[in-house]
Amino acid sequence: MRSQAACPDVPVAPASTDAIYAFIDATVGWGAYTDQGAELYIPYFHQAATQLGYPSLRFTHLRKAGRYRKLYDPRSFVPGFGVRADRGAMADVDHWIRHRGSELVFVYGENDPWSVERFELGRGSRDSSVYVAAGSNHAASVARLTLDEQAAVTATLQRWAAPRPQ
Repeated sequence: MRSQAACPDVPVAPASTDAIYAFIDATVGWGAYTDQGAELYIPYFHQAATQLGYPSLRFTHLRKAGRYRKLYDPRSFVPGFGVRADRGAMADVDHWIRHRGSELVFVYGENDPWSVERFELGRGSRDSSVYVAAGSNHAASVARLTLDEQAAVTATLQRWAAPRPQ
């Protein structure tokens, strides 16, 4: 997956179909749009539809051309889906994190637009930390942090996992 540094590489009109296809494949990968590619994310799409929410994409300039109006709805990725959303779930989690959360590590990607709505620690949060993986996207992980940050996270997890005296 590319970063915003690839913006100058976006094919411009009159780009060939092959050039557009190759750019999308190198940027996202067409495999993500297959049943096999989406299968791994079905639990996520379920939670997005029922608790997390999902980005609302507005293509007003393409409205008359659109055939599949619900394409950008997480329910379109989950077969046989009919569960209603609990719009208060994430507010409840956010409140808990800020006021009573403990032993939490959050890793966000610097270039992940979804981290705009990330969880923030509050006065009631204890023994918790937030990291941002430079240059990373939605696939951010501890492995994408600096070596010092990786060591800090590892030490924290080992401390939490260590047997406690009784």
